Amino acid sequence: MLLPLLTVLVLWGAWSVGWFMISQIAQDKFAQWRDKSAAKGLSLVCAKESWGGYPFRIEVGCDGFVLKKKNKKSRLAVEFKSVDAVAQAYKPWHIILKLTAPLKLELSRGEGSETTTLIKADHQPSLASVVLKDRINPEVSILFEKITGSITDQAGGANFSLGDFQIEKLNLHGRIERELKEGQADYAVAATADTLHYDGPLRDPADGGPIKLDALSFNGIAERLPMPLAANLQKTLRIWVANEGRLKINQLEIKQQAITARSNGFVTASQEGQLSGKVKTSVLNLDKAIDKMVTAGRLTANDAKISKGLFKMLSGNNPNGEVITDFRIKNGKLYFGPFKLLKLAPIFKPN
Repeated sequence: MLLPLLTVLVLWGAWSVGWFMISQIAQDKFAQWRDKSAAKGLSLVCAKESWGGYPFRIEVGCDGFVLKKKNKKSRLAVEFKSVDAVAQAYKPWHIILKLTAPLKLELSRGEGSETTTLIKADHQPSLASVVLKDRINPEVSILFEKITGSITDQAGGANFSLGDFQIEKLNLHGRIERELKEGQADYAVAATADTLHYDGPLRDPADGGPIKLDALSFNGIAERLPMPLAANLQKTLRIWVANEGRLKINQLEIKQQAITARSNGFVTASQEGQLSGKVKTSVLNLDKAIDKMVTAGRLTANDAKISKGLFKMLSGNNPNGEVITDFRIKNGKLYFGPFKLLKLAPIFKPN
């Protein structure tokens, strides 16, 4: 009886020593990352920080979480009430995060007369998964539920509302799809949003009211993305363009009641940041949107009849009335056939 007990005690003691060593290594690595990041303009501050998790996990608690990134022309700040991280001691490269609201995201840009975009949101306690392993850039998944928030622009001492939003569920995912030559990779991005409501300057094109979507999803790949990512988004986009990168849209889907729109294609950009590409879009039950416009008084009955006839011609013999169209993007302009629909802003400012 004594020998098995001694064996258990020795093993437990060895594990305890190992856990404290792993915990200390994790704290040292975290401190080193903080120091290196601070030299690059990235800082992480906790009003209160705690470490624990003995005997099988490594846990870090950060109350008053503030992550800031700044360079000469912009500043980004992300704040949560608290962020709690946990990883198994035998699997430290897989980290689970608990994100507690409220969330505050602040982006300031420009020199002199500065403009700040502020996003404030409440949500249920949310989870994020970060897989580090041997990769420089992690595989990240985040799930937010029951989000309510607002977007505001602040410039010259004045506030401009960019709208209020509600999302029942928002799921974001990003990972390296394929590693290319050194410094480049194809990066897969996926996002889904359920029951999205937005009330602001952008309006529903059918009735002019708030935008209400049952579902919105995106699945695509940013090809030849620079790895690791550059210090700021503008620089990352410039390098991506220099790499002859493109955004491959596997599927973009929008659902609003009986209307469903699906798109796929690709988008690239010029050295000046002007977008080009080709996107094929199919729309089911587009006649329902026309009925909505008539009810809202944005379209006459006669115009609606003509539009439905045109869409019927475009749908051909398709029994479900699916309309398939090709959109072209050339030098920052969106075209439907020979018709220019709108001009798109460049994705970065020219040097």
